[in-house]
Amino acid sequence: MNIIDYLKVENKQCYIMGDFNINLTNYGSHTETQDYIDAMFQHSFIPLINKPTRITTTTATVIDNIYSNDILGTNYQTHGIIYTDISDHLPIFLLTKQINDTKVDTVIETRIYNEQATTTFKESIDQITWDEIYASKNPQESYSLFHYFN
Repeated sequence: MNIIDYLKVENKQCYIMGDFNINLTNYGSHTETQDYIDAMFQHSFIPLINKPTRITTTTATVIDNIYSNDILGTNYQTHGIIYTDISDHLPIFLLTKQINDTKVDTVIETRIYNEQATTTFKESIDQITWDEIYASKNPQESYSLFHYFN
């Protein structure tokens, strides 16, 4: 039994989200896309994102999505797309309702934006040796090196 069959048998509300690289706008013209979406529908999963999430000067594709078997939307408040140029994909989000009534201490973290924080950040960046990071032709390796230095 594959995972999506298992989720259907368990009859629990579930959300599957990510960058699927399957353009939902190709449903009528691309057999593999149609098969994929039909399989999701067969297992009672519907896409919550229906607007482009990757936009270039020549294309607009719906490739990032949130699938839910909560067809009536009883356990989520809202979902959508955040319009920002932080990456080549627009971030997607889902806000769910709190199911557990147990009181939890709330921790609120804030970021201090002032001259001292900016100076400290710049000094930290200046201490990183960037040569090895820039020398790599492999983006994953560069990221791993950068992450290691942090």
